[in-house]
Amino acid sequence: AMSLARNETHRILLIDADLRGPSLHTMLGAPRTPGLTEYLARGAEVIDILQRHQAPRNAESGLEPSIPNLTFIPAGAGGDNSSELVANHRIEELIATLAPHFDWILIDSPPVLAFADAIDLGRAADAVLLVARGASTPFDVAQRAQAAFSNSRILGFVLNAVKDAPRNTSYYYGYKDGGSGSYWRKDKRRKG
Repeated sequence: AMSLARNETHRILLIDADLRGPSLHTMLGAPRTPGLTEYLARGAEVIDILQRHQAPRNAESGLEPSIPNLTFIPAGAGGDNSSELVANHRIEELIATLAPHFDWILIDSPPVLAFADAIDLGRAADAVLLVARGASTPFDVAQRAQAAFSNSRILGFVLNAVKDAPRNTSYYYGYKDGGSGSYWRKDKRRKG
């Protein structure tokens, strides 16, 4: 979302839909409530949950200046009924209401295989971008996550938290194959 917001002509909405383990509000320095939970439970209106990125413009603080084209919806209070809240289709209403006002709406979901929330959110989105942790996410887990979205348009995978990426002429993906400990490798020097 921050990368997209660097293009000042794009209006970006970032939604923290990880209702069990929200973290985006902390990263952005924003209040956690009211948020998506309150909207889905019909306790808040759209206007109540929208936040603007308002970091102070102070060079000494080390904080990023505000990004006027980034709007944020925090997760809210959360709770044990988050699966029911996400499955109640009110998220589709929210996206339909806000889509005309934004160029990009990004929804951060909980882990795909841990909760059904991510699958329900994927159905509400135009497309899904899967994220895997480099040298940590087993290859078979990444494949199961992809298969879980069989009814969604998948844009691809983002491999994050990559440390010490090789600087030679080969690509190296740190996915374990799930059992043997071998790694998948694609050598870009090979043809075909």
